[in-house]
Amino acid sequence: MKVTVTANLNVRVGKPSLNAPCYQYLAPGSILEVEGNLYSGDMYDGISTWYKDLAGNYYWSGGVGKVKVENLILEDNAKNANFWVEKFGLDKLFLLLFKEIQNIRITILDTGIEPEHPDMKGIDRNISNIVWPGKPINDEDGHGTHCAGIISASGVKLIKGVLPGHQLNIGKIMASPDPDFGGLTNEILIDALDIYAPVSDVISISAGLPTYSQDLYDKIKFYADQGVIIVAAIGNNEGETSHPCYPAKFDECISVGALNSLCELSDLTIRVDKIDICFPGENIISTVPISMGSYDKKSGTSMSTPFVAGIIALIKAKYPSWGYREIREKLRDISDLKTVQNFNYRAIKNKNIEI
Repeated sequence: MKVTVTANLNVRVGKPSLNAPCYQYLAPGSILEVEGNLYSGDMYDGISTWYKDLAGNYYWSGGVGKVKVENLILEDNAKNANFWVEKFGLDKLFLLLFKEIQNIRITILDTGIEPEHPDMKGIDRNISNIVWPGKPINDEDGHGTHCAGIISASGVKLIKGVLPGHQLNIGKIMASPDPDFGGLTNEILIDALDIYAPVSDVISISAGLPTYSQDLYDKIKFYADQGVIIVAAIGNNEGETSHPCYPAKFDECISVGALNSLCELSDLTIRVDKIDICFPGENIISTVPISMGSYDKKSGTSMSTPFVAGIIALIKAKYPSWGYREIREKLRDISDLKTVQNFNYRAIKNKNIEI
């Protein structure tokens, strides 16, 4: 995507740091091609997020203007934007269980939210910035707003989520989903669970950590045994650096992989045995911050996870006493066992979901 430089902007080489080498600067008015994600780095003038270009150079985000999204999602694409919700009959399930779903408390732990987005106004209630306590929960990356829209976008303007208009608890646990720069740690995730699990029936986590933590496992197990359903992305296939994510790999979590547009296993999904269900996760249209164009497409197990969290919330609305074991069995009922290259996985059935 492209951003506009608004001040003399140093090009930092190798890492998002004020001490990183700088061999040139960009003048105001320059157009810069960068990745879609923001990275956490050195703080300057109250801002600690950085952009990265394809060559691996970093740019302090305070020195650029609004992102100019190249492929804006227009109003006439609304039907396509809500395709998966309608394809699996989730809109009908929502109406059928409208009264019961109001009692289900859902939390999303991610990069924050854009509270002024027209499709997101009023959905955030219990909010906190766990990465930087006391700071705003604004979403500088777009990942959290995108995932939240999949669950709860109201459809006032364009996007309608699985549970349109449903209020969400929002915990900011990272600056971006990049495990190297997002700032997420086991300690932050444990703190987030202590804050939100007591007031949640379902928690959606489109993030993870690459190494096992006994403390995190103990916390996940404690709340899962109390009936909180924790839904987590298994992680994306990024070649030799890929690692299945914790907490998704814990048995007490519902772990989610991604399907492609043909409802077959996406190449993005890490292939490990601990995947409970896969849902479409490629080129998903959802909400992003207004400064990023309001709507955009993203791909990954991160996108599949809030869809599954919304489905689980509907299941909990009908069966409020169910824990993760019963939920896992129901997910098996609404999915098919498939095989690709000797790898077995469960994909959502290609029809209206019945719970």
